[in-house]
Amino acid sequence: MTQGVAAQTARQLYEENLELVERICASAARRQGCRLDEIEDFTSHVHVKLLEDECARLARFEGRSSLKTFLVITITNLFRDWRDLRQGKWRPSALALHLGPTAVRLERLLFRDRRTFDEAVRELRAHHGETASDDEIEEIVTQLKPHFSRRFVGDDGLEELPSESQPEERVLQAESQELSAQILAALEAVIAELPLADRMLLRWRFEDGLTVARIARMLEEPQRPLYSRLGRLFRLLRKELEARGIDADQVKRLGE
Repeated sequence: MTQGVAAQTARQLYEENLELVERICASAARRQGCRLDEIEDFTSHVHVKLLEDECARLARFEGRSSLKTFLVITITNLFRDWRDLRQGKWRPSALALHLGPTAVRLERLLFRDRRTFDEAVRELRAHHGETASDDEIEEIVTQLKPHFSRRFVGDDGLEELPSESQPEERVLQAESQELSAQILAALEAVIAELPLADRMLLRWRFEDGLTVARIARMLEEPQRPLYSRLGRLFRLLRKELEARGIDADQVKRLGE
């Protein structure tokens, strides 16, 4: 640990920052739409994990970032692990990725979290600044539902939506999904090689849909360096994807 942190044991670091830990736990869980009982359960889970192996996770803090930044990243990762234990590992489908961030969030809310359509729309607008109309959101769900209809027949809010598409549409959809799956596999391989802080920045921005302004507030850092980091990461991702045989046009189509 660097000077200013070395004199403290990991246990002391934990005990002296309990309030900060609990605030970050509550913020991380609320951001994902957790209920009060789920927030309490997750917070208890975090305390157990931070105390494991003589506070081994906190012992990794080296002072190269603020303690709050370190805890935000650590607790966000713990949230993903906690959620996977409760609900199983989840990845967005290639179709949702092709349709865009709103589709990814809808798929997560409706098919993983089992929210009703109205609940999902409220969360999109409250937590992600969604501006699409109900009809536009419903159209996205209509496209997503056939992909999940065998597993989630009868979900609240989905029964009235059509589940059949025309043969030509299914062919185009299959081709689009195959391309998106190829790009996704390459993208995941590239991202897996990035430092943890960069991986978390990309997840917050594109998987969780947080604005740069909100990420900056979470980390208590200025926005401009975050924009610079994102720009650097975009250039790196494009270069690495093209090195894996995915051309610029295909990379551009990933976000369409």
